[in-house]
Amino acid sequence: MQKTFIIKNEQLKVLSNHLLKSFYTDTEQFLRKKFPVSTKTITASEMRSIIEKGIEKAADYNIIERTDTRYFLEYMIKLGIDFDTNPSNQWVDDILNIRNLAGSEKIKRMLRAYSLTNER
Repeated sequence: MQKTFIIKNEQLKVLSNHLLKSFYTDTEQFLRKKFPVSTKTITASEMRSIIEKGIEKAADYNIIERTDTRYFLEYMIKLGIDFDTNPSNQWVDDILNIRNLAGSEKIKRMLRAYSLTNER
């Protein structure tokens, strides 16, 4: 006899909130470690806002996977918060605005075009 496993909406919300909170914490630590110079003057509150804005902006380009979103945030730290709309980054616009291209493929193309390196 097979048992049925039911997850209630409230439980799903708690799991979702926990995963999102974990993403914020892990991503902040990761960005601070990878880009210590660029993040040195960014407060925890400001970093949370950057991550929040980055998640929203990435989703606008169909970039929704955890790893891909983190790469998007790396570009925000490395090239500036408005890197995706800055006219000096035309190559970014050319990639991000390709319709019918999966978010993961956009990130792959961006990584080939501009490598993200650790700051020392």
